Amino acid sequence: VESSGISEPLPVAETFTFTDKDTGVCLNDVAKLHNLVTVIDAASVFEQLSSMDSLVDRGWQAEEGDKRT
Repeated sequence: VESSGISEPLPVAETFTFTDKDTGVCLNDVAKLHNLVTVIDAASVFEQLSSMDSLVDRGWQAEEGDKRT
């Protein structure tokens, strides 16, 4: 599964747990998710890492109810 432009892998992983209401079929019944691989933008990685922006400055903060740590 390729997902260009999505910085958060959780929606991709959740796709494997979705069960179709009409058919009862779940992607996880026919395919297993074993790994997630993240590829970075090598052209801008150092610019991004050296930025003084916080996650809040970029609008990347956790939303209400987000239980990830």
